[in-house]
Amino acid sequence: MKSISEISSEIYPLDFDLGEAEEKGIGKKEDYLLVQKNYLNYLSIYLNSLYDFKEIDKTLKENDFELLKEKPYYFRISELGSEYIYLRNNVHCERLTEEQIVSLKDSENLNEDQGIDLVKSTYVEVLSVKPDNFANTSKLSYTQGSNIENVVENTALVFYVNYKTPVFNSKDKESYVEINKKNKLVLESISKDVSSALSKELREKIYVFYAGWYPMT
Repeated sequence: MKSISEISSEIYPLDFDLGEAEEKGIGKKEDYLLVQKNYLNYLSIYLNSLYDFKEIDKTLKENDFELLKEKPYYFRISELGSEYIYLRNNVHCERLTEEQIVSLKDSENLNEDQGIDLVKSTYVEVLSVKPDNFANTSKLSYTQGSNIENVVENTALVFYVNYKTPVFNSKDKESYVEINKKNKLVLESISKDVSSALSKELREKIYVFYAGWYPMT
Protein backbone atom coordinates (compact mmCIF):
# COMPACT_ATOMS: atom_id res chain seq x y z
CA MET A 1 0.00 0.00 0.00
CA LYS A 2 1.84 3.07 -1.27
CA SER A 3 -0.80 5.56 -0.19
CA ILE A 4 -3.69 5.50 2.26
CA SER A 5 -5.76 6.81 -0.64
CA GLU A 6 -5.64 3.28 -2.05
CA ILE A 7 -8.21 2.45 0.63
CA SER A 8 -10.41 5.44 -0.13
CA SER A 9 -10.02 8.81 -1.80
CA GLU A 10 -12.38 10.21 0.85
CA ILE A 11 -9.86 9.85 3.68
CA TYR A 12 -8.85 13.17 5.23
CA PRO A 13 -6.53 14.26 6.75
CA LEU A 14 -3.79 12.12 5.22
CA ASP A 15 -1.63 11.81 8.33
CA PHE A 16 -0.89 8.08 8.24
CA ASP A 17 2.68 6.74 8.49
CA LEU A 18 2.65 3.89 6.00
CA GLY A 19 6.37 3.31 6.46
CA GLU A 20 5.73 2.46 10.10
CA ALA A 21 2.77 0.30 9.04
CA GLU A 22 5.07 -1.67 6.74
CA GLU A 23 7.62 -2.14 9.53
CA LYS A 24 4.92 -3.49 11.85
CA GLY A 25 3.50 -5.98 9.36
CA ILE A 26 0.37 -4.13 8.21
CA GLY A 27 1.70 -2.51 5.05
CA LYS A 28 -0.74 -4.41 2.85
CA LYS A 29 -4.21 -2.94 2.39
CA GLU A 30 -6.05 -6.05 3.58
CA ASP A 31 -3.91 -6.37 6.73
CA TYR A 32 -4.33 -2.71 7.61
CA LEU A 33 -8.10 -2.84 7.11
CA LEU A 34 -8.43 -5.98 9.23
CA VAL A 35 -6.62 -4.46 12.21
CA GLN A 36 -8.52 -1.20 11.75
CA LYS A 37 -11.89 -2.99 11.66
CA ASN A 38 -11.14 -5.00 14.80
CA TYR A 39 -9.90 -1.88 16.59
CA LEU A 40 -13.05 0.01 15.64
CA ASN A 41 -15.16 -2.90 16.85
CA TYR A 42 -13.68 -2.85 20.36
CA LEU A 43 -13.70 0.94 20.45
CA SER A 44 -17.37 0.97 19.50
CA ILE A 45 -18.25 -1.57 22.19
CA TYR A 46 -16.52 0.71 24.70
CA LEU A 47 -18.22 3.88 23.46
CA ASN A 48 -21.62 2.19 23.42
CA SER A 49 -21.07 1.22 27.05
CA LEU A 50 -20.89 4.94 27.81
CA TYR A 51 -23.76 5.97 25.57
CA ASP A 52 -26.23 3.87 23.57
CA PHE A 53 -25.87 5.30 20.07
CA LYS A 54 -28.96 3.46 18.89
CA GLU A 55 -30.96 5.91 20.99
CA ILE A 56 -30.05 8.49 18.34
CA ASP A 57 -31.69 6.33 15.69
CA LYS A 58 -34.87 6.16 17.74
CA THR A 59 -34.95 9.92 18.30
CA LEU A 60 -34.26 10.86 14.69
CA LYS A 61 -36.75 8.39 13.27
CA GLU A 62 -39.42 9.68 15.64
CA ASN A 63 -38.71 13.16 14.27
CA ASP A 64 -38.84 12.06 10.62
CA PHE A 65 -35.14 12.35 9.79
CA GLU A 66 -34.64 10.52 6.52
CA LEU A 67 -31.76 8.07 6.13
CA LEU A 68 -29.10 8.59 3.48
CA LYS A 69 -29.02 5.94 0.78
CA GLU A 70 -25.35 6.51 -0.09
CA LYS A 71 -23.00 6.58 2.88
CA PRO A 72 -19.57 8.28 2.95
CA TYR A 73 -16.42 6.27 3.67
CA TYR A 74 -16.26 6.87 7.42
CA PHE A 75 -19.89 5.85 7.77
CA ARG A 76 -19.31 2.66 5.77
CA ILE A 77 -16.54 1.48 8.11
CA SER A 78 -18.41 2.46 11.28
CA GLU A 79 -18.92 -0.16 13.97
CA LEU A 80 -21.09 2.01 16.25
CA GLY A 81 -24.26 0.20 15.18
CA SER A 82 -26.18 3.40 14.44
CA GLU A 83 -27.94 4.26 11.19
CA TYR A 84 -27.22 7.98 11.61
CA ILE A 85 -24.04 8.69 13.57
CA TYR A 86 -20.46 7.55 13.10
CA LEU A 87 -16.95 8.31 14.33
CA ARG A 88 -15.10 10.65 11.97
CA ASN A 89 -11.56 10.29 13.37
CA ASN A 90 -8.89 8.48 11.38
CA VAL A 91 -7.78 5.20 12.97
CA HIS A 92 -3.97 5.05 12.81
CA CYS A 93 -3.27 1.37 13.44
CA GLU A 94 0.45 1.84 12.82
CA ARG A 95 0.72 3.71 16.11
CA LEU A 96 -0.06 0.53 18.04
CA THR A 97 2.76 -1.70 19.27
CA GLU A 98 3.61 -4.78 17.23
CA GLU A 99 2.22 -6.94 20.03
CA GLN A 100 -1.08 -5.05 19.99
CA ILE A 101 -1.27 -5.31 16.21
CA VAL A 102 -0.71 -9.07 16.30
CA SER A 103 -3.46 -9.44 18.89
CA LEU A 104 -5.88 -7.48 16.70
CA LYS A 105 -5.11 -9.47 13.55
CA ASP A 106 -6.93 -12.47 14.98
CA SER A 107 -10.06 -11.91 17.06
CA GLU A 108 -9.37 -15.13 18.93
CA ASN A 109 -6.31 -13.49 20.50
CA LEU A 110 -8.47 -11.16 22.60
CA ASN A 111 -11.64 -11.52 24.59
CA GLU A 112 -14.00 -8.56 24.73
CA ASP A 113 -12.65 -7.20 28.02
CA GLN A 114 -9.06 -7.37 26.75
CA GLY A 115 -10.06 -5.62 23.52
CA ILE A 116 -11.76 -2.83 25.46
CA ASP A 117 -8.74 -2.44 27.73
CA LEU A 118 -6.54 -2.15 24.63
CA VAL A 119 -8.58 0.67 23.09
CA LYS A 120 -8.99 2.48 26.42
CA SER A 121 -5.21 2.69 26.77
CA THR A 122 -4.50 3.64 23.15
CA TYR A 123 -7.43 5.53 21.61
CA VAL A 124 -5.97 9.01 22.20
CA GLU A 125 -2.76 8.07 20.39
CA VAL A 126 -4.54 6.12 17.65
CA LEU A 127 -7.29 8.66 16.88
CA SER A 128 -5.36 11.92 17.23
CA VAL A 129 -4.09 13.97 14.34
CA LYS A 130 -0.40 14.53 14.97
CA PRO A 131 0.34 18.30 15.22
CA ASP A 132 3.62 17.88 13.30
CA ASN A 133 1.56 17.11 10.21
CA PHE A 134 -0.19 20.45 10.52
CA ALA A 135 2.53 23.06 11.08
CA ASN A 136 2.80 22.26 14.79
CA THR A 137 -0.70 23.48 15.52
CA SER A 138 -2.94 21.67 17.97
CA LYS A 139 -6.13 22.47 16.07
CA LEU A 140 -7.39 21.48 12.65
CA SER A 141 -10.45 21.03 10.48
CA TYR A 142 -11.78 17.62 9.48
CA THR A 143 -12.90 19.06 6.16
CA GLN A 144 -10.73 20.42 3.38
CA GLY A 145 -12.58 23.74 3.34
CA SER A 146 -11.62 26.86 5.28
CA ASN A 147 -14.69 27.15 7.53
CA ILE A 148 -13.24 28.14 10.91
CA GLU A 149 -16.28 26.70 12.70
CA ASN A 150 -14.99 23.23 11.85
CA VAL A 151 -11.71 23.65 13.71
CA VAL A 152 -11.26 21.31 16.66
CA GLU A 153 -8.46 20.09 18.92
CA ASN A 154 -6.24 17.45 17.32
CA THR A 155 -7.03 15.04 20.17
CA ALA A 156 -10.81 15.55 20.00
CA LEU A 157 -13.29 12.78 19.30
CA VAL A 158 -15.36 13.85 16.32
CA PHE A 159 -18.74 12.36 15.45
CA TYR A 160 -20.87 13.10 12.44
CA VAL A 161 -24.64 12.75 12.13
CA ASN A 162 -25.68 11.98 8.57
CA TYR A 163 -29.20 12.33 7.29
CA LYS A 164 -31.00 13.50 4.17
CA THR A 165 -31.58 17.22 4.52
CA PRO A 166 -35.03 18.62 3.62
CA VAL A 167 -35.38 19.84 0.06
CA PHE A 168 -36.03 23.54 -0.26
CA ASN A 169 -39.49 24.32 -1.60
CA SER A 170 -39.80 27.88 -2.89
CA LYS A 171 -43.61 27.57 -2.78
CA ASP A 172 -43.60 26.75 0.91
CA LYS A 173 -40.67 28.63 2.46
CA GLU A 174 -42.37 28.91 5.85
CA SER A 175 -42.74 25.16 6.23
CA TYR A 176 -39.11 24.63 5.14
CA VAL A 177 -37.86 27.10 7.75
CA GLU A 178 -39.94 25.52 10.50
CA ILE A 179 -38.72 22.03 9.68
CA ASN A 180 -35.10 23.15 9.82
CA LYS A 181 -35.67 24.95 13.13
CA LYS A 182 -37.17 21.80 14.60
CA ASN A 183 -34.36 19.64 13.22
CA LYS A 184 -31.71 21.93 14.67
CA LEU A 185 -33.25 21.67 18.14
CA VAL A 186 -33.31 17.87 17.89
CA LEU A 187 -29.69 17.75 16.74
CA GLU A 188 -28.52 20.13 19.44
CA SER A 189 -30.18 17.93 22.05
CA ILE A 190 -28.44 14.84 20.66
CA SER A 191 -25.10 16.63 20.67
CA LYS A 192 -25.47 17.59 24.32
CA ASP A 193 -26.52 14.06 25.29
CA VAL A 194 -23.56 12.45 23.52
CA SER A 195 -21.02 14.95 24.85
CA SER A 196 -22.36 14.76 28.39
CA ALA A 197 -22.38 10.96 28.49
CA LEU A 198 -18.92 10.47 27.00
CA SER A 199 -17.32 13.30 28.96
CA LYS A 200 -18.06 11.51 32.22
CA GLU A 201 -15.23 9.10 31.42
CA LEU A 202 -13.28 10.53 28.47
CA ARG A 203 -11.00 13.50 29.04
CA GLU A 204 -10.84 14.61 25.40
CA LYS A 205 -13.17 17.17 23.85
CA ILE A 206 -16.23 15.69 22.12
CA TYR A 207 -17.71 17.23 18.99
CA VAL A 208 -20.85 16.23 17.13
CA PHE A 209 -21.36 17.71 13.66
CA TYR A 210 -24.38 17.26 11.43
CA ALA A 211 -24.99 17.10 7.69
CA GLY A 212 -23.75 20.59 6.79
CA TRP A 213 -20.63 20.23 8.97
CA TYR A 214 -21.79 23.06 11.23
CA PRO A 215 -20.97 22.36 14.88
CA MET A 216 -23.79 22.17 17.40
CA THR A 217 -22.94 24.34 20.41
